[in-house]
Order: sequence, then structure tokens, then C-alpha cells
Amino acid sequence: AAGQTVLLQTVPAATAGTYTINVSGAAGTTGAYTLNLILNAATEVETADGTSNDTPATAQDLDGSFITIGGGPATRGAVTGTASSLAADGFESGALDGSWTTNSTNNGRIQVTGEHGTAGGDFALLMDATSSSGGDSR
Repeated sequence: AAGQTVLLQTVPAATAGTYTINVSGAAGTTGAYTLNLILNAATEVETADGTSNDTPATAQDLDGSFITIGGGPATRGAVTGTASSLAADGFESGALDGSWTTNSTNNGRIQVTGEHGTAGGDFALLMDATSSSGGDSR
């Protein structure tokens, strides 16, 4: 419908190559439009339809944003969006403070460490899988 947002979320590109996106009006209509394309990430649904998803019970499913990396069992997920109350932490204390809540599946680890390198400073937040079954941890 005119003036409405359309969101196609995590549509896979099955093969490598160049893709063309065609935009046209319904039933011969014309008008202005804005097109945003995000590669290899989901976008926060809340920014498209306004429905709040800020609690664990209403959180957006990000499974579609996970892609295989490195040709092995490793995966990574990504999402774009905004945060109304952003917590900032440089992790330089070497631990997560009481304002953080973490959750993982399949015995995934969430830790503050410098063991595997950092972008800057002595510590970084590391999330990885430790499952012996090879399952994803998210």
C-alpha cells in the first residue's frame, strides 16, 4: 500500500554473482520510493513496523541472519538497528558488570578475555561454541 514499509528479511542469495533489483508500482502507479539493501545481516523489525521487541519473550528471531564462515562449522549472525538505552562497556575491567545479562544455548561461552586478541585495549567480549556435538551456540 502507498506510504507503507515493505521489509524482505534475510532473503538468501543462493549463488554468488550480480543481482538486479527491480522496483515498480502496482497497477501502473508511480511515485517516489526509498530502497535500502543490507548485505549479510538482518535488520531490526521494530524499525520497520514499530512493534516493540525489547524483552526476551518478544525478541526478534535472528536465526536467518546466521551464515557459515571459513568453510567449516563456524557461523556468525549480524543485525542492524538502534538501541534506545545503549549500555557502553570497553570491557577493560576484565569482567561483565551487573548491568549485563547473558544467555547461550548448546554450552556456548560468553566471556571477557584478551586471550584471542582485541580490537584495542587488553580485553574483548568473546562468544563462542564449546559444544562437543558441533551445534551452534547463540
